[in-house]
Amino acid sequence: MTWFVYALATAVFVSLQDALNKRFFGHTRPMEMFSFLLLYSLPGCLLGLFLTPVPELDSTFWWAFVLGIPVNGLGMVLYMQAIKQSPLSLTMPLLAFSPAFLILVGWVLLGESLSLFGILGILVIVSGSYLLHFRPQQKGGASIFAAPFAALMADPGSRAMLWAALVFAVGAALGKMAIGHSNALFFAFSFFSAHNLSILLFFSLTKQIQFRFLLSQWRLGLVVGNLYFLHITFHNLAVALTKTAYMISVKRLNLVFSVFLGRWVLGEQDTGQRALAAMAMLAGVVILYLLG
Repeated sequence: MTWFVYALATAVFVSLQDALNKRFFGHTRPMEMFSFLLLYSLPGCLLGLFLTPVPELDSTFWWAFVLGIPVNGLGMVLYMQAIKQSPLSLTMPLLAFSPAFLILVGWVLLGESLSLFGILGILVIVSGSYLLHFRPQQKGGASIFAAPFAALMADPGSRAMLWAALVFAVGAALGKMAIGHSNALFFAFSFFSAHNLSILLFFSLTKQIQFRFLLSQWRLGLVVGNLYFLHITFHNLAVALTKTAYMISVKRLNLVFSVFLGRWVLGEQDTGQRALAAMAMLAGVVILYLLG
């Protein structure tokens, strides 16, 4: 059960990373929030890369590796934008759409069939997103059925997180391909070393960030950066020890953890209903990964 401990630790670290990043740096721009994670997790990634043996690599690894950098960079900017603009307890559960998008992409682009449990899992996730924005007394032009979905699309943070979930679905497919042509830990440390350096350089050249400001906040930066590094490391340790489906199902406990951290760390309100919605969406993820 070592994999379970690693996966549970991953869920805790990613939840703490997001809550504290918003608490410490929510007043900055999304690119700066992202850059604190990139800069202060980079030393750990470089050290891990130095200590990890290099497996035999082929062309499939390299094109998935290179393409994954801008895809994951875009996903993280959208992710930071989402948690900056809207409550963590409202936006984080929407990450449950990533596995649903991944299955739908396979259906549309690859002609892969959807099983009964796959369809059920997607419907349960959608029902959870409905519950996130459901209010007994809905106002406005939309019907009582459509109003929660209209409210979801009207919220800028929720929209950004839905886009992030879609982009992360593509990134997950690329990452899975690259790991299959290398190994989990080498991919984690090599990819995030190259990813962090590339995105930081791009942000600097386009004047989205100033390293002087990032370095001036080094104490808080080390807190969130090390949590991000632990998230990366334990995620890949867990993946190496068990089926990805089992690991992701446990990791997605972060949907529920983030709701409660939004309440305790950030003082967010209306978390009771959001916790129920997050648990419903988590149930959908479990159905997708274990039965779909």
